[in-house]
Amino acid sequence: MDAMRGSDSRSIRLWPIPDAQEDAPDDGPIALLRSVLEAVGLHKWKLALWTALCLAIAFAYVSATPSTYTATSTILLEPRRQIAASGRETAPTPSLDLNRADSELQVIRSERLLTQVFDSLDLANQAELKPRPPGFVRRVIGTVRAFLSDPLGTIETMRRPTGAPTDTRAATAASADRQSAFAAFAQRFSARRVGQSYVVEMSYSSSDPDLAARVANAAASAYLLQSVAFKADAARSGVEFVQGRVDALGAQARAAAAAVKAGTLPDVPIPDADARVIGAALKPLGPSAPRSTLILALGGALGLMSGLFGIALASSLDRRVRNAATLTRETGLPCLAVVPAIADRSGVFRRNAMEVDPIAAFEPGSRFASAISNLRMSIKMSAMLPTSSENHTIALVSWAPDTGCSLLCLTLAELTRRLGKPVTVVDADVQGAHLSPSWGDTHGGSSLVGVLASHTPLHAIQFQNRDGVAVLPALTPDDRPDASVDFGDRSVGHLLDQLRARGDVLLALPPVADTADAAALARHADAVIIVVAAGRTTIDEVKDAARALRSVGAHVIGAVINGAQTRS
Repeated sequence: MDAMRGSDSRSIRLWPIPDAQEDAPDDGPIALLRSVLEAVGLHKWKLALWTALCLAIAFAYVSATPSTYTATSTILLEPRRQIAASGRETAPTPSLDLNRADSELQVIRSERLLTQVFDSLDLANQAELKPRPPGFVRRVIGTVRAFLSDPLGTIETMRRPTGAPTDTRAATAASADRQSAFAAFAQRFSARRVGQSYVVEMSYSSSDPDLAARVANAAASAYLLQSVAFKADAARSGVEFVQGRVDALGAQARAAAAAVKAGTLPDVPIPDADARVIGAALKPLGPSAPRSTLILALGGALGLMSGLFGIALASSLDRRVRNAATLTRETGLPCLAVVPAIADRSGVFRRNAMEVDPIAAFEPGSRFASAISNLRMSIKMSAMLPTSSENHTIALVSWAPDTGCSLLCLTLAELTRRLGKPVTVVDADVQGAHLSPSWGDTHGGSSLVGVLASHTPLHAIQFQNRDGVAVLPALTPDDRPDASVDFGDRSVGHLLDQLRARGDVLLALPPVADTADAAALARHADAVIIVVAAGRTTIDEVKDAARALRSVGAHVIGAVINGAQTRS
C-alpha cells in the first residue's frame, strides 16, 4: 500500500511536459548558408592556413617559372596578278575566299617554312631549344622499357665499353638533337587568323625578347619570300622571257631571303607578294608568361574554394555535436546549458567526477559555475513546477560513458546545497560507479545495490556526506554487482519518493547504449536530461538516446552540452 501510495503521489508531482517532437532540419538556402558560416567559423584557422598555403605554392611557382616573352608579326593576305607564259599579267583574282585563306594559313604553319626560318637563324644551337639530359627517374624508366622490349639488346648495350663516339654515332646524335630542337621551336611558334578576316598573326614565345621578335619577323619574311620566289620561277619559264620582270622579282626574292636570315622584315617593298606586312614584331616590353597576378589570384581563389569545399564536406560527414544551435536544429531538443570543460594544471581537459573535484571546480564567478547555475535555472523554467512540493527527481543520462554525468550531478548538488536546500545524489551507474571514488572512503556505508537487494528502510541507510550533500553510491568496496536487482521494480520508485521527501534527488544514470537499466531508472524521474559530450557525441546518438528513453515513458526535457572547450 505504501508503494502504491508513493506511486500515486509521484504521479501528482509529474511535470506536465509534452513530448517534444523532433523538428525536421531546414532545407532552404538560408539554412545552407547558416550551416556553411557555422562551419567556417569553426574551422576558420584551418581555412586561413590552407588559403595561405595555396598562395605560397602559387608564389613559389611564379618565382620558379622563367619569364616568357611573346612577339607577334601581322600580315594581310592580298592576291596579286599572276604572270602568264607570254610575260603579261593576267587579271587579278576577284576575291580571296575563306578556303584559300585557310590554305595560306596552313602554308605558314608548314614544316617547309618553319625549317627555312629555323635554319636561317641557326636556331639549332639555341640553348633554350636544346634537349635537356634525362633525369635519373627517366633514365631508369627508359632502361626498363628497353629491357622489356629487347632484353638481349639491352644487356649487350650495357656490357659494351663506353669509349669515344664514332662518326656515325656522333652524326646520329646531332641529327636527333636537331630534330628535338626543331620540335621545341615548332611548339613555340603559332599562326592564326584574326576572326574571319584575311589578317594573319604569327607569334613566337621565347625567354629572350630579342629572339622572339626576330623569329616572328623572319616567319613573315619567309612567307613573302615563298610567294615571290614562286612567281620568279613562273616568269623564268615563260616563252617570252621578260628580263626586267625577272630582275624585279629576283631583287624582291633576295631582299626577302636576307630578311629571313637577319630575322627582320625586307628593307625594300615586296609588291608582287600575295601578302603585305601590316605589323612588324617588336621586342616585347614585358613577359607574357607566367602571369603573376593571375596565378596568385587563382591560387588564392582555388585555396579558398577548395578550403570551403573541404569544410562543407567535412561538416556534412561530421555528425558530432559542437554547439547548442546544431543540437537544437538537428534533434529538436532544447539545449539547457553549455558547460565548459575544466582543464587541470597540465592543460588536459577533464569531464568526469573521478578526475575533477566538484567543489574545487565550482568556484564562484567562473565560467563553469555560471554554466551550472544556468543549467539549474533552465531546469526550473523548462516545466511548470507543482505548488504542492518543491522537491523533484532529476536524472542525467548519456548515450555513451565518460560524458560527465557524474560531474554535473555533483556540481548541481553543490549549487543546490549552497542555496540552502537539501539534496541527495544517487549514483545508479552500477557498471561505472563514478561517484564512489570521488567522495573518499566508502567502506561501511550503504550502496544503491545493497539497499535494493536487502530492502533497507530509509532510516537505516548510511549516506556518504560531503559538506551537506548526501550521496548514495551505486556500489561500495564491500559489494559486487548484483544482477538480480531490478531497477524497473516499484521499490525503486518508492525509494526515490522517500528520498524526494527529504529534498531534491539527482540521479546519475548509466549510459543508454550499455544497459537497459538507464531506461528503467529514467521512468522514475520527474525530468530526464541527456548529457552530450562536446565534439564526441553524435547527433544520431542523441536522437537514439531520446527515442529509447521516450519509448518507456521517460520525460526528456532537453540536453546539456558538457566539455565545451571555450577560451576565456
